[in-house]
Amino acid sequence: MLKIEDLTARYGNIEVLHGISMEVGKGEIVALIGANGAGKSTLLKSIMGLVPPSKGRIEFEGKAIAQLTPEKVVRLGLVLSPEGRNVFPLHTVETNLQMGAYVRGDHAGIREDMDKFYEMFPPLKRMRKKNAGLLSGGEQQMLAIARALMSRPRCVLLDEPSMGLAPLLVNEIFRIVKSLHADGRTVLLVEQNARKALAISDRAYMLETGKIVLSGNSRELLHDERVRQSYLGE
Repeated sequence: MLKIEDLTARYGNIEVLHGISMEVGKGEIVALIGANGAGKSTLLKSIMGLVPPSKGRIEFEGKAIAQLTPEKVVRLGLVLSPEGRNVFPLHTVETNLQMGAYVRGDHAGIREDMDKFYEMFPPLKRMRKKNAGLLSGGEQQMLAIARALMSRPRCVLLDEPSMGLAPLLVNEIFRIVKSLHADGRTVLLVEQNARKALAISDRAYMLETGKIVLSGNSRELLHDERVRQSYLGE
């Protein structure tokens, strides 16, 4: 579904990604693990057209997307739930969800999806008339994911969905990720909690200083000595 070949990206004169090649198959959960500053978020932004690559090719369902605007990428069925949630704090939960559907014009379907996500995320239903800035960190993360889903994507990029959350909420976020997969969506998951990411994903890539240094079946990587020492504290 998503294919990246020899991708290079830079901020100004600083090259951040160095020849990244990876694939995400339809219906998979693929994890991307790595330390802070490894380039994980930059890779997701490059896929979405927020950081145009300086070299390489990105394909979504066989279509080249590296030169497309973010809006056009979303219209194709690919969406990003960003690191740090980035909800619109001075707008209500309901307005945030409506903004997620900006590429759609089917008003009845939008209302139907909002009701669906209120059922999936009960705190959002209770807070739907409140400004998003009043939500807790966990509630804002639920809102960020629900807002991304409002575009009805076939592939979801999740950037650090458990960051900064209490353990119980972390478990809830990973339950939500699994439910997205069960609902037929393909997921590319960027996550510092390597143990949980590897536990729910099909395959994984390890990124270090802008390069893929390891890839394979997630269950196998859970037992890889390099992964265990670097990310599992063993």
